[in-house]
Amino acid sequence: MGNDGGSFQTRTDLVKEKPREVKIDNIVQARFRAKLCTLSKQRLKKPIVMCRIGNLYNFETVLKFLMEKKIPQQLSHIRKIKDVKEVNLQENIDKNSEYKFFCPLTQIDFNGMNKFVGLWSCGCVFSEKLLEMETLKNQNKLCPICPVCSKPYKVDELIKLISSEEDKQEKKLKILKKQQQRDTKHKQQIQDAQEVKEVIQKQIKTDKDQDDIQQQQQQFYQPLALTQPETKDTDVYKSLFHNDKDIKKEENLFIKNVRFGIR
Repeated sequence: MGNDGGSFQTRTDLVKEKPREVKIDNIVQARFRAKLCTLSKQRLKKPIVMCRIGNLYNFETVLKFLMEKKIPQQLSHIRKIKDVKEVNLQENIDKNSEYKFFCPLTQIDFNGMNKFVGLWSCGCVFSEKLLEMETLKNQNKLCPICPVCSKPYKVDELIKLISSEEDKQEKKLKILKKQQQRDTKHKQQIQDAQEVKEVIQKQIKTDKDQDDIQQQQQQFYQPLALTQPETKDTDVYKSLFHNDKDIKKEENLFIKNVRFGIR
């Protein structure tokens, strides 16, 4: 203090200020994403693949990261090689252009600022303007057709490339939710199959035990049946029945007895 009625001595060079956040321009980010692999940050080179949220990668890099299990958390929606799709990016006919790829029909540069889409079914990549033109042209058709290869596709197979971070996060949440539902369903199927297997094994064991019991009973009673003597009841029972031969046999015996005087 200067003792002159309330003035304070200050040094502005010692005052701590909150560091400013370095913000990268969205246009610059988009240009980099159109040129570089999202994983390795190296220049895109064929074969090139895309994921469901619209990022582009070098296929060899994705394969390497999956094998080494080094996929970062922000790309956790990529769990296997089927979670990416190889794309058919057309190289720019203008060799002096800053941008390597372009739309084959409209010849619009793939620079990250021009909106592009990719088809998951066939892998073709083209500008969104071309998609709008084809949609108006084929609005009466039941199934849309790819403007590049003329193959039919479904609307949910359209992937917007190099989209905003908000769109990416929204798509990622949807993908993770579907993956979770699929995993839950798969686990339930495995559990049901295991329960059915246990029931079948239990039934087989029960049937086997019953067969063993029957076999033991047969082994126990069979010797008794062989050693058991014939009873008189059997002869008494047989005497209740007779046939013609027995009658004739008795008559002959009576005649013989009478002839020889036997009474």
